[in-house]
Amino acid sequence: MKAPTFQDLIDASLLRVSDGYRAKNSELGGDGPVFLRGAYLQDSGFDISAPDLFSRLPKSGFGDKVAQKGDTVITTKGNRTGRVGYVHSNVEGSVYSPHLSY
Repeated sequence: MKAPTFQDLIDASLLRVSDGYRAKNSELGGDGPVFLRGAYLQDSGFDISAPDLFSRLPKSGFGDKVAQKGDTVITTKGNRTGRVGYVHSNVEGSVYSPHLSY
């Protein structure tokens, strides 16, 4: 039996691949959800000790770019390309930046 390809998994709705939300500076600076930047992903997981926050509530225009528990993420830009992490409850509900693919 042939191993499924990524396309096979996507077609079967078992896999989704996308990148994050392209935020404007004017959208940040509030007490809304965390803007989950690629730089926050460290070897030990996400470090969100001093995060950028949106000024609006979750799921209002972010589409499917909101972190869900169990998501696998990979950094895709800059000097942290290829770092892999998983979404646990501490970052669930954050909004992915474009430097993260999930």
